[in-house]
Amino acid sequence: MQAGRVVLQTSAKTLEVFGPISMLELNNTVGLGCQGNKGDGTSMASGGHLYQFYCQITSWAGNTWTNYDETSCRSMTVGLVASTDPTGENSSPGSATLEVEQSTLNAQTFTFPDNELTTETIQLDGSQLQFEYTDTNKWSVLYFINQGTADCDTPTGKS
Repeated sequence: MQAGRVVLQTSAKTLEVFGPISMLELNNTVGLGCQGNKGDGTSMASGGHLYQFYCQITSWAGNTWTNYDETSCRSMTVGLVASTDPTGENSSPGSATLEVEQSTLNAQTFTFPDNELTTETIQLDGSQLQFEYTDTNKWSVLYFINQGTADCDTPTGKS
């Protein structure tokens, strides 16, 4: 009691402050186990648009798994384009599916048409990620476009 008032004290609690970092930065510091080009300014075309990408995953064998290291992020928003031809020929209709698995969250599945930019938000639990990419076009490639952010509590996304 101080000056006739009751003073209550609670234990200290650490607050986590989350903020956005670019997906390109997250890829450069944490590492998406991509195939091919990794943020070197390579571009692909689809639907009359030219996109730079930081990662590509193929569907040659029907699916491809790739992993992130552990992150300090609770979500990431990614731009995705699936295509059989990075020069922009988009007459091959198809449907892409990206499934994301982690330790404590249920699998998240995103399905979208080939040759169109789609934006998806993936919820994260901080554990390693596993991606499974499939497409109705056997020779399709999934491109992670240089856009989007991750919501992390460290400046680089690394835990």
